[in-house]
Amino acid sequence: MATVIVIGILMALLFPVFGKVRERLDGAKCANNLKTLHAAASLYVQEKGSWPQIRAPISNFSSFSLEWIAALKPYGPEQASWICPTVQRRYGSPDLSQPGNARIDYLATSFDENPRRPFEYANQPWFAEVGDLHGSGNLLIFANGSVRPLNDIVKLP
Repeated sequence: MATVIVIGILMALLFPVFGKVRERLDGAKCANNLKTLHAAASLYVQEKGSWPQIRAPISNFSSFSLEWIAALKPYGPEQASWICPTVQRRYGSPDLSQPGNARIDYLATSFDENPRRPFEYANQPWFAEVGDLHGSGNLLIFANGSVRPLNDIVKLP
């Protein structure tokens, strides 16, 4: 009986630690996803001569998501590269292979058709995480491939 109580106490003490470890792993996975999308977008621009010209939807976010997924898929990223593990868990881990569940958790910046434009503005992110999901602001990836949280870039008083 005493052993069960001790194990219960240890579990109660360690549970917050496991949560923090999962948060850090999710943040690292998101940064890796952004780097994968950055590499694919770079290859796309090199091959096609422009940034993907996919416009934001008025009503159908699922079809918008599928257009982005399809545009970059030939350059490596699978659909899972567009998904933040934290968001996926919060949504109850829906089956993303189902057409109505298609989504992207990283939004792309709009650039015109000039093939060099995405590289001209070093301070404009290529992709941004949809929300502050890891506690330091939305993750952003820039032209040079660096990933930084929004809170490191914008210092509010």
